[in-house]
Amino acid sequence: KGVNFGHAFSMNNLGALYYNGEGVQKDYNKAFELFKKASDLGDTTAHGWLADCYYYGNGAKKDYQKALQLYLKAKSSSHNENQIGYIYEYGLGTPIDINKAIEHYQKGVDFGDAPSMNNLGALYYKGKGVQKDYNKAFELFKKASDLDNKTAYAWVADC
Repeated sequence: KGVNFGHAFSMNNLGALYYNGEGVQKDYNKAFELFKKASDLGDTTAHGWLADCYYYGNGAKKDYQKALQLYLKAKSSSHNENQIGYIYEYGLGTPIDINKAIEHYQKGVDFGDAPSMNNLGALYYKGKGVQKDYNKAFELFKKASDLDNKTAYAWVADC
């Protein structure tokens, strides 16, 4: 009913159900439509969901530029910060900017996000945009492995 009354929060929640297939059949197109409506109403959480649709090509054509614009407008979260960092690190739809990647990965780390820990740790491990620092890399990989992140286990083994 909230969707019918133009309630952005309801649109966002219903969109998430369709996106994840929870209680309804998974439908990325319906999810995209609902996220778009909620985003157009200024819902910052919907900006992040809509960004995911563009990033992964779920319900929309893949468009990293649109995804980045929406992630930057979205409510800051561990997932959104990691995605922004990844987009900047690899130059997906935007020029590579390692400093911005580091900034956003660090924000994800501050949220306690294991993928951000892995990605920032990898930059320290490789010396990409930062001075190579195996101790810092190991510290980040260890934190992520303590969160039961499988990718982190492999990084810890490499250190």
